[in-house]
Amino acid sequence: MIAVARPLALKSGTNTVVMPGFLMDCAFKQAVRFRVDPAIPRLDVNLTCERCPLTDCEVRAAKPFVLQEQQRLEEMEMALEELRGVNE
Repeated sequence: MIAVARPLALKSGTNTVVMPGFLMDCAFKQAVRFRVDPAIPRLDVNLTCERCPLTDCEVRAAKPFVLQEQQRLEEMEMALEELRGVNE
């Protein structure tokens, strides 16, 4: 993905981001040779801060509450499956 951020003209103090994504198949890798250029900064990001599992993010804007809730529900499902296995 390539992301471009800029201030939102409609609301002060708010930014907007456009992130087009590209399938990194063989054709892309042949056509876009600058993808491995060390002069281009690389930053690992996820969809949104609320869903992002990155733990060492320096620019996190919000807690990963969606991810945490998803993990909590998965843990509950696993605990229920264990209980079902014990009772059978």
